[in-house]
Amino acid sequence: MLGLLLNMANIHAESQVLFVENTRGLIHAACVAKQVKYGLRVEFGEGSLKINNEILDYASLPSSGNAHIGTVSANLLIQTGKTADPLLSGM
Repeated sequence: MLGLLLNMANIHAESQVLFVENTRGLIHAACVAKQVKYGLRVEFGEGSLKINNEILDYASLPSSGNAHIGTVSANLLIQTGKTADPLLSGM
């Protein structure tokens, strides 16, 4: 089923992928196995900034493929309690 999902999303060896997940590295590991050119993973759902790679750690994949996928926590992207535009905060 995961292979079908990746094929329907047209993810292949030369893909540049942005994926949003909260699956403990399942989709991340699948993209490493597909040998994507570059990927950026945005992880939602965690209260901390620590990235959860539990499934990726158990996968027997080469570490060289993991170097092409960056990871960022969604907590760094979402501003809570602040106005997005600082000019509008004075109005």
